[in-house]
Amino acid sequence: MKQQVANAMAILKGEKAPVPFIIWSPAPFICSAVGELQSKEFYLDPEKKMQVQLKAIDMFPDTWVLPGVWPDFGAVLEPSMFGSKIRYFDNDAPQAFPVVDDYEDIYSIRFNWRDSLLPEMLRQYEYMWKNLPQHYIDDYGFLDGVGYVLGPVETACLLIGMTNFLMGILEEPEMMHKLLEIVMEGLLFSLHEQEKINGKLKTIYLPEHTSNQVGREAFEEFCFPYYKQIADEFPGCELFLYHNEGRQIHIGDLVDKFGANVTHFGDPIDQLLPKLADGVVLMGNLHPIKDMLELTPQKLYEKTMSLLRTAPAGRLWLSTAGGMAPGTPLENLQAVLKALDDFNQSDGWK
Repeated sequence: MKQQVANAMAILKGEKAPVPFIIWSPAPFICSAVGELQSKEFYLDPEKKMQVQLKAIDMFPDTWVLPGVWPDFGAVLEPSMFGSKIRYFDNDAPQAFPVVDDYEDIYSIRFNWRDSLLPEMLRQYEYMWKNLPQHYIDDYGFLDGVGYVLGPVETACLLIGMTNFLMGILEEPEMMHKLLEIVMEGLLFSLHEQEKINGKLKTIYLPEHTSNQVGREAFEEFCFPYYKQIADEFPGCELFLYHNEGRQIHIGDLVDKFGANVTHFGDPIDQLLPKLADGVVLMGNLHPIKDMLELTPQKLYEKTMSLLRTAPAGRLWLSTAGGMAPGTPLENLQAVLKALDDFNQSDGWK
């Protein structure tokens, strides 16, 4: 994995290097890979969580697993900071419930971190710093200068419901901006608290899928300025990863302008590439279901080779277009790594 990290960071700096393979590793895949259940125990027990993450990381030494070792809470930590009730399941990610039913109630939403999952998340970071073997930090960059936050629009949608938010940007735009301002207070506070433990932020992970549901004009008004606010708050980050395996073609030229230098994408690479600034690295684009889960190893090998040959030299971190699906056959992962090794050995990346 150490070499994969070096290759990935070299590409990020604009240098030519062999293509790395990145596993985007929230709980569903890694728990499945190591035979553990997602559960309330997994999410709230930092020892259990770190053990599962390390098992998965050690299973795949020829990849770089991101975010790696971290206090994974799925998509519920950020809404919990605004009063969302959280439900845990026996073998699924936890769920956050909306906090209001009416637009007028937006004015009653308050950021309240003390009664949220944020103190638990910070406690888990402290546990991991004390117990993670140092070489994972030195060699793979885990924990050190890392910040992770669910996107502001996605958080807002969880607080009032996706339909209400999308209707709101048409019918009550001022209220939606008010909601986003409230949300941003909590998100920036969370990142600053992570920085107190992890050190000056060098890496920000921003999962945010809302461009899938809105057009460019709405994106420019309700998404772009809030993403950029995050980047502006933490200047000098080496890695700002925008995770959105959905539709980006219509906003691709804005990715670098709001601060991201890696985009985790799902669009056809030949359509997205012309939209992106030269410095943006593409992370993808094997479909987690249609390719990784369902193809035979031979077909997947061929699909991977085709992708690598058409991808821009010096601009690709090979990955799935989104999180790896639970139940992905390990022989399929090996087929991808074999194709990648053959491609790199043939100097196809040069």
